[in-house]
Amino acid sequence: MPFSKAKKIILPAGLSADLNWKTQEHLALQESSILWYLDFSFSMMHFSPHDFLKNQSHLIAIEHFCQTIWKAFKKNTSGVILYEGGADFSKIFPKELWLESFLKRYELKESSSSSLDYYYELYAAKLFAEVMQRLLVFLPEECVALLLIEVKEPLAFLAQKLSLEWFESFILLDLKKNQLPFLNEKARLGICLPPDSHCGQEMLAQINTVLNDLKQKQVDFRCIPEAKLNHFWNGLDAILVFSSTLSNEGKRQLLGFSAAGGRVLVEGESLCLPQEMSMLDFLQIF
Repeated sequence: MPFSKAKKIILPAGLSADLNWKTQEHLALQESSILWYLDFSFSMMHFSPHDFLKNQSHLIAIEHFCQTIWKAFKKNTSGVILYEGGADFSKIFPKELWLESFLKRYELKESSSSSLDYYYELYAAKLFAEVMQRLLVFLPEECVALLLIEVKEPLAFLAQKLSLEWFESFILLDLKKNQLPFLNEKARLGICLPPDSHCGQEMLAQINTVLNDLKQKQVDFRCIPEAKLNHFWNGLDAILVFSSTLSNEGKRQLLGFSAAGGRVLVEGESLCLPQEMSMLDFLQIF
């Protein structure tokens, strides 16, 4: 991975930062490959529905970055880190401030505390993706944007929160700048992630068991949201799907994948697709 050898240089860009980066510029003169970390101090911030996407301080920092750092070090810049930290974005979007908006978006069938927390974390991840997308727009088009994630949660939950449906514009890596295990670029196997409405905690636990099984067997895989299957199946030989969660649109996409010579692996009842294979039979090969 080209980013692993790049020197990370932190640029304080939070609300209290003076944006004086002369020291960092001096350090950069000695480096051939640099990852700039625009540290917005998100861990210390709380967004409310009233100031959401209205805060200009982040944009001022990015504008200053473009006018100074980018102009001087464009050739040496491997990318810009916009976030580094955990994937529980509910800390940035406190539930007590966003609960009304959240309940309008999610019609919850389950009302337990754990279920509420689970869906709220997914909601907060989508809000965070919107913030990141807004920052990305103000960076130069050729500038690669990275998010470095601390891997704590179960793989399936992490994959669901960092879905390519919301974060496809970013390079997602762990804190050591390695690729996340559920986004393996060289994988030949895709895992179809159900839409949130078809993926409660019980189903997520089932998916997580499968992902851990594949990881233990050293099978590379890439998690793809159902809504984006045909956008991300290039390079895949097979797609694993949980049939009880599949929508009609998802099945139509899988028919297209099968028609192009791809194999569909099914967990659950058969989908009667060409070249279909049960997940159990597939795992027994390894």
